[in-house]
Amino acid sequence: MLFDPTGFKGYTDACGPPAGDELLAELGSRLNAVLGDRGTAYRVGGDEFCVVLAGDGESLDRLADALD
Repeated sequence: MLFDPTGFKGYTDACGPPAGDELLAELGSRLNAVLGDRGTAYRVGGDEFCVVLAGDGESLDRLADALD
């Protein structure tokens, strides 16, 4: 899965790049907390994250809903 937060540039413009980096680190931590041992979230650049999931189709659908 790929995640690209909407409106993130506006936050960075208003609060500054260090605040944006801090917020992205928190987002990555929260994504990984939801994933547990079922996958891993990686920041791939800018404000985008890639989430690699493991499991069967039904459990992945539930997990995708939780991540969203």
